[in-house]
Amino acid sequence: MCTKNSCKRSVAFGKLWCNKKAIFPKGYRSRVKFGSFLNPALVGSYIVEIHDAGLIGPIFKRLNQQIVNDCKLDLEPIKRVDGLEMCGLSYPATVQAIEDLDPEHRCLEYWSNKVNHNEAMKLTFSMFSF
Repeated sequence: MCTKNSCKRSVAFGKLWCNKKAIFPKGYRSRVKFGSFLNPALVGSYIVEIHDAGLIGPIFKRLNQQIVNDCKLDLEPIKRVDGLEMCGLSYPATVQAIEDLDPEHRCLEYWSNKVNHNEAMKLTFSMFSF
């Protein structure tokens, strides 16, 4: 999958707007390209948006019908579906742009998990360095 995204949006704070894996910015919009589920040799795309639904938190919308191009690609059949990847939220440049929207680290669940993960990685590397 690849994505073209728009991250010049705002972060809403609260439990529903992040989890330990991602921050969900209000107004986020991404066009995601993927290998078609029906025919992995075809490329499709869709647009994902994150809207504010008030008390129930973010609403994830998939816009437009699937657009299938006649481009032939050598793609492996999809074995599992990753929700963050499906929304374009797992790409390093996107993650960095979204993290930059929360410089004070107010999305506590996300940042707490990231700090714990980074500390575990440092510990693992220090155990194997001589």
